[in-house]
Amino acid sequence: EHTERLWTIRDELSPMFLWAQHEHGLKFDNAVPIDSLGPYHDEVRRIAAELAPDALTYGFGHVGDGNIHLYVLPTSDDGVEPFLAVRDELQERIDEATFRFSGTLSAEHGIGQLLQDRIRPQKPPIEWDLMRSVKDALDPQGIMNPHKTLLCLR
Repeated sequence: EHTERLWTIRDELSPMFLWAQHEHGLKFDNAVPIDSLGPYHDEVRRIAAELAPDALTYGFGHVGDGNIHLYVLPTSDDGVEPFLAVRDELQERIDEATFRFSGTLSAEHGIGQLLQDRIRPQKPPIEWDLMRSVKDALDPQGIMNPHKTLLCLR
């Protein structure tokens, strides 16, 4: 019974449970060097407090490797419109903070289609060229995931 209660608590506190109730929020799969994790999280909270003072900001996940799943969520239905008004700026400022802390916007799931434009400032052109070279070497005919990978290089 005790074990069941612990699993219930864990499941109800999971980001996906909270995310389902706040689909207008922001979520990040960022990583920073482990020794920067505390100051980085403090900076994210400071940015959120400045732009969206009523937002709920928290980190979740396997922080032992510097990976933190960050969530910035409006706290109530009344807070959705003001939150949406600053949402883009909030995302941009958190992205910038991630780069300042020598971090990445894609800790474990790759760049994907959605992050390419946001991650572009983090990587110098030579890294993008290298990624394109590897992709071309592994898939010279472009049949693996056509028209999807490294869109920002087109």
